[in-house]
Amino acid sequence: MRLTLLSLLLIAAINLTGQSENQGKFYLSGNTSFNYANNFQGTYEQASFESTYLGFFLTNKLLVGAEVIAGTDEDLYDDSPFVISPFVRYYLPINRVKNTQFFAEVGFGTFGNFGFGSSFETDFHFGVGAERNFGDGVVGTARLRYKANSSGLNYTELDLGLNFMLGGKQAWDGAAFRKQGAFLVDPTIGSIGFGHRSRGNLRDLRLNLNIGLGYFMTKNLLVEAGYNVETIDVDRDGVGFQEFNSRDWQAYLGLRYFLPTATRRWQPFVLARAGWAGASSGFDDPTFGPQSNSENSGFSELGAGTLYMLTKKAALDVSLRYQSEGLDAPAGSPNAMVGSVGLKVFLGGK
Repeated sequence: MRLTLLSLLLIAAINLTGQSENQGKFYLSGNTSFNYANNFQGTYEQASFESTYLGFFLTNKLLVGAEVIAGTDEDLYDDSPFVISPFVRYYLPINRVKNTQFFAEVGFGTFGNFGFGSSFETDFHFGVGAERNFGDGVVGTARLRYKANSSGLNYTELDLGLNFMLGGKQAWDGAAFRKQGAFLVDPTIGSIGFGHRSRGNLRDLRLNLNIGLGYFMTKNLLVEAGYNVETIDVDRDGVGFQEFNSRDWQAYLGLRYFLPTATRRWQPFVLARAGWAGASSGFDDPTFGPQSNSENSGFSELGAGTLYMLTKKAALDVSLRYQSEGLDAPAGSPNAMVGSVGLKVFLGGK
């Protein structure tokens, strides 16, 4: 039910177009996405929704919103199946750099299902950032924040990416966007965070990097490649496990062919991909010493989907793919159907 409501809110947001003023616009982070996978054998099913920023402009400078993560197999805070962390952002009246705005942000509390009858945690964060307007609803954002969790593990975080301001009265003129030499880019870039807790002197360094790029060889043929990696390094003083590290990565190469039946907003395609994924982890066992484990596998995908143009530079990316067994599936499970909804950005072109 929660995923349904979140999906409806996302659909309501993306079916609006931009305007020159911020008031009345929706704000979507580049990582806003919904994913679903099922092998239809009763042994493997996953669903997830994520959005770092899901907000609405009450005025031209005041944004209210929330970070939302929900899913069937998410490693969320306190093992909750969903977390909702509200925030307020104010864009400062500083106009020294053309097309760039500066903002301050504060958030308090996290809603979820944390067990022991608790549905609210007293987390808080505050931060500052800069946002550059690239036009047609696309903005590049850099944010530095300090986040204090109720568990006592506090993080200093820097995240970078492309985000979207959608809504209002700006008309979309249907100008051409698929052009030879143009790029189709994943808007999520990455983040780095350092966490520290005084109890046990626990230190947690996390890095998340995402690179996704497509190049139009012709108006209809797109060559794409992607790589993402997430690393965690934890150290602490005291007895028991004192060090832990993990690294998960995935890379792919693929082709998309856009069908001649494309309309102004709807751009259907077929796709094929070959991918590789890996996972490794290690820890320092106080009895047996250093322990490690790693695995790698390849996978392939065939599928179809469509881009839905939100503006001339921003698009919704919808696809349904048949995926061979990979690291995310349990060992020996049949191949799965994977559906996803995400966001893309068009850059360049002749």
